[in-house]
Order: sequence, then structure tokens, then C-alpha cells
Amino acid sequence: MQKKPLRVGIISTRLSGTDGVSLEVGKWACVLRRMGHELFFCAGELGG
Repeated sequence: MQKKPLRVGIISTRLSGTDGVSLEVGKWACVLRRMGHELFFCAGELGG
């Protein structure tokens, strides 16, 4: 049985640059997208 893709929201005060949290979120985002899930990000500072 194939599971339905999820809509995942990631909330943080900052998702930008090379700090530890931003790097880990980037890794998780990559894995979740490969699994077919849709991601949304919400942060006070949101970078590329």
C-alpha cells in the first residue's frame, strides 16, 4: 500500500546561512522531498 504524500511545515526563528539548525533543516528537507512530501517553510529570517 502506497502512503499519501504529506504537507510538512518547518518553523524556525532563522533558516539562513550555515548555522547548525539551517544545515540540518536542509538535510531533512532533501530527504522529505525525495520521499514525495510537499514542504513549507516559515521563519523570521528565511534565506536561500
